[in-house]
Parts: sequence; C-alpha cells; structure tokens
Amino acid sequence: MRRTTPLIILIICLLLPIHSGLGLASPKTSNNLYNDAKYKFKIIFPRGWNLTKGYTEGGIVVQAVEKKHGSNIAIIVKNLPKNYTAEMMSEKEVAKFMEGVKRSSPDAVLLSSAVTKIDNRKAFMLKHAESYSFLGIKVAMKILTFLTVNNEKLFIINCGTLPELYGGLENTFIETVSTFSFGR
Repeated sequence: MRRTTPLIILIICLLLPIHSGLGLASPKTSNNLYNDAKYKFKIIFPRGWNLTKGYTEGGIVVQAVEKKHGSNIAIIVKNLPKNYTAEMMSEKEVAKFMEGVKRSSPDAVLLSSAVTKIDNRKAFMLKHAESYSFLGIKVAMKILTFLTVNNEKLFIINCGTLPELYGGLENTFIETVSTFSFGR
C-alpha cells in the first residue's frame, strides 16, 4: 500500500489541473468561446484574455487582448462583391492587401506568406512586421494575419504582439485560429 500512495498522488497531481481549470491549457480547452450570430462564426480565444465585443466602423467584430503585454487577436469582417468565394482569392489580391497595410504603416514588411485552410476553406496566412506611432512613441509589432471568405465577406484574423514576444505566442495564435469555424 505504501508504494502505491506516491503513484496515486502523482496521478492526482497530473489530473487536477485538467479537471480544475488550472495550469496551462491550449485555446481548445479554454472557456473563452465567442459565437457571432450576425456573421455566423465561432472561435475560442486563449483563456484569460479579455474580450471586447461589438461592431466598429473599421470592421472589428471581436478582439481578445492579453492583459500583461497587450498582445491581441482581432476578427475583422469586410463586405465583398456578390458571388465572391474563398476559392477566388489570389496571391495578387493578397499583395493588394499588403499594399493597404503599407499605406497605413509605410515601414511594413512581409516576412512570409502561405496558402492554408480555415474551416476547410482556402485562406492565406501572412506574417508581417510594422510599426505605428502613438502619442509620439513608435511601437513595433509583429503580426500574423489570416484571410478567408464566407458568404461574400472577407474575414481578417489579425494576431499581433511586440516582436520580442512573438516567438512565445506564435503557437497560441495558430492554435486559436485553428478553432475558428463558420456556422452551418
């Protein structure tokens, strides 16, 4: 009996964080589910990040902000021409998107891009660096952007943070985006 006690304690210690909601959890196990009835999508944001919901003129539908450093994940929705689908998106249009980024942030640099899938739809992933000025202070950002289309709407998922924090958050960003799905 004495030999099994440490083993039982170890098992309890390993399982306790899973059942109590403590410890490290991927976004897939968090309770930060956002379900948008208007645009018919769902996403699970990282646990502990603050959600700001509401529709803005800039198209932001929801944003999750990490409390300590202000890292964020924002969902932006824009109208597209009638009958436009995800399969119609091309690298040429993605280049136009980056031109728009450069207009607002002239020092923006595209670091990498790839074709991927979000909820089994064609999507583009862009990793870029840019900066902006706020109250005379220049702030550098590293951003992972995903672009996809559903029901004649462009869905932009921006995941941004300070360059020195990006390496530690990139997997969190990708895991979060992997939970994004459209309503059926």
